Amino acid sequence: MRQRNEGISPEPFRAKVYLLVLDKLVLGAIIAIAFLIYDQWKTADQRRYEDTVSLAFKRAEYLKELTPVVVDREKDIVVRAQALVALIQTRSIDNRSTFMLCDRLLQDGLLLSDRPFITVPTGERLYPRWHGSSFFSAALLTTMPDALPDLLEHVVFVSPQALMPDDPDEIPDTRELVGREEVALFWTGLFRETVRRHSDADLKLLNDGRFLNRYLDPLHRLANLGHPVSPALTSEDASRTGLPLAWSTRSVAGIRILGNLELLVLDPHSTMRNEQRSRAASALCAFINPAPSDPSSLETAAALLDLLWHLGSRSEKSGFYDDQVRARWYAEPRIAEAATRAVIRGLGATNMATIVDDDPVVGQCRAAKYYLDWVITHDHVAERIAPLMASALSDFTSRLRREPPEDSNRSGWKRSREAASIIVVSLVDIDNSKGATGSPEDSVAAALQGFFSLPEESLKVIGMHDFASFHRSRWREKGK
Repeated sequence: MRQRNEGISPEPFRAKVYLLVLDKLVLGAIIAIAFLIYDQWKTADQRRYEDTVSLAFKRAEYLKELTPVVVDREKDIVVRAQALVALIQTRSIDNRSTFMLCDRLLQDGLLLSDRPFITVPTGERLYPRWHGSSFFSAALLTTMPDALPDLLEHVVFVSPQALMPDDPDEIPDTRELVGREEVALFWTGLFRETVRRHSDADLKLLNDGRFLNRYLDPLHRLANLGHPVSPALTSEDASRTGLPLAWSTRSVAGIRILGNLELLVLDPHSTMRNEQRSRAASALCAFINPAPSDPSSLETAAALLDLLWHLGSRSEKSGFYDDQVRARWYAEPRIAEAATRAVIRGLGATNMATIVDDDPVVGQCRAAKYYLDWVITHDHVAERIAPLMASALSDFTSRLRREPPEDSNRSGWKRSREAASIIVVSLVDIDNSKGATGSPEDSVAAALQGFFSLPEESLKVIGMHDFASFHRSRWREKGK
């Protein structure tokens, strides 16, 4: 027994004890550190919460104290503006409320001086001094570009007088026009300065097709590139050309479109700008006929076609000679050809899977329809696009004879029906017009005759049966 005990060394046992003690110490240290970290996080979180609550209360106090000052028309207009600036700087007010209160101040004459508005014998306007705009604009710019959607919502739906009307008949020839123009140019200046200050990455929202489909027209009116913002500038000022040129080279789709649209019609009588107009037309064509695999680009194309139609038809109806010349540039044949090719591409979509209701290809075709309905009234455009349409319709007719369409609304024929109806109606209008003569008319008549001779079932599936029956009878009356 004694020999066995004497054979056991105490060193391994002592080492095990040390390791056990060390393990407990390390574990205790880890637990202590964890508790310390948790306590610090809890303290910081509590402090953040208290700061947030305190800041919210302070903002509520600012709002309670300063809002009555902003809306009180008995107080000095600049004092009211400074109160709103304080609300903006302390983030005590959201963007939509900011623009609503801002609009009140603008309508109350923040931008106007006490000097009366006069017109000199030459007819030139002498603008009032903009005494309140610099500090006010600086405060609003701190909300940009994040507040851009709210600004557009405001100027379109809440305060449409913030944009100059498109119809000259809507513009009153009184001092009201002065105030309205000052307000419109204030928002224009804010938008232009936002574009100037921020990179293309900051303005990525203007690359979104769905956003542009909703806001491209008000964006065009807000940018107002044909008008100098500063009263000191004249229509001959270099910035009138330089700004559209600068915008036309930006990578953001919305800004690039606005720049090229202005270059397309800038100085419409000048032949010196024809090369510049040609480059602008090429850039716009690229937007009108993008790759069909990109839904956002298709929505951008639809927005641009819709804007071109509105701008062209408005200019043509304005009664002013300069606007009617601009309308001719909006009906540029290459742009019309790009729109035609976009529609023709829809004819090939007969084997597609189920098409959703808001299919961007169909949306692009519908936007192209309104533009083409307008541009084919210009003979030089009709003569250029008629052969393209006739050839596409003949090919489509041949395919329908070989492959009768399915009687299903869920098939890809939805796209083809939309495109076919646009092409057929356009060709009928061209055929009935006096401007389409010679060989284009012959190809148009042959294409229509072939299409209208399709079997009744095929015409019903693509939704053209009644239209075809009506025009077949008309052609018989005309002896065709």
